[in-house]
Amino acid sequence: MDHRGREREDHSFLILFGLLVIGSAMPGLLSAQTITSITNAASGLPGGVCPGEIVLISGASLGPAALVAAPVVGGATLPVSLGGVSVSFSGTAAPIVYASATGTAVQVPYEVAGSGSASVTVTTGSGISPPFSVPVVLTAPGLFTMNYSGAGQVVAMSLGNVNNVNSVQNPVPPGSSLVLYATGQGVTFPAGVDGAIGTTLTVSRPAQPISVQIAGINAPVLFASSVPGNIAGMFEIGVLAPQGIPSNNATPVTLTIGGVTTTQKTTLAVHR
Repeated sequence: MDHRGREREDHSFLILFGLLVIGSAMPGLLSAQTITSITNAASGLPGGVCPGEIVLISGASLGPAALVAAPVVGGATLPVSLGGVSVSFSGTAAPIVYASATGTAVQVPYEVAGSGSASVTVTTGSGISPPFSVPVVLTAPGLFTMNYSGAGQVVAMSLGNVNNVNSVQNPVPPGSSLVLYATGQGVTFPAGVDGAIGTTLTVSRPAQPISVQIAGINAPVLFASSVPGNIAGMFEIGVLAPQGIPSNNATPVTLTIGGVTTTQKTTLAVHR
């Protein structure tokens, strides 16, 4: 873990903090608590949820009008109650990243592992939302992107240099080492702890096999592990950009975990 260093830990926290731009409070709220969708916080896509995944619960009257963010830096775990909001997955409290009226981000409890589905409710001072049923799957991979939309330029940095961020203005040459950030890896080894803030002493790794494809070519995976300074549901992947990839400002990048491949349209800037 020494090859990554504290500097990248701090930078990766900014990625998680960027989730706060998703689901910000909007005017014209309905009076009843209602869940309308649950999506992967990285890809923005709906579907099944997996243990440990960071998800966005969207709807109406789900929390305070002004977004409230959980303290992550210096914390040991995320809270299960924030801004008067709590979230349950089949009776198990979910750690909360932030809470707002139209969108609340949480980590799916690891306890859902092995279930076919989960019944999700949001509780506020005004009441409890009707149950929202969502399938539980083995993995639900999603790559974080620079604009937090789930599409376009992925968050990619040179291994060992957090200031070298991939972009059209700063393309990566084939053969270089990169770090990508994602969620939806499912259960981990050692077993993940709900809402835990990782350290260099509590590193966990995905239990399912991982592969990364750049321009349709398998990119050698150097490591895949939790991110010190971030919650366990976020992880980083070190990859080697294949020598055979052509120059392209929007080279397709996909992530596969446990046989499930992202369907989001993410890209990487490459220049030979």
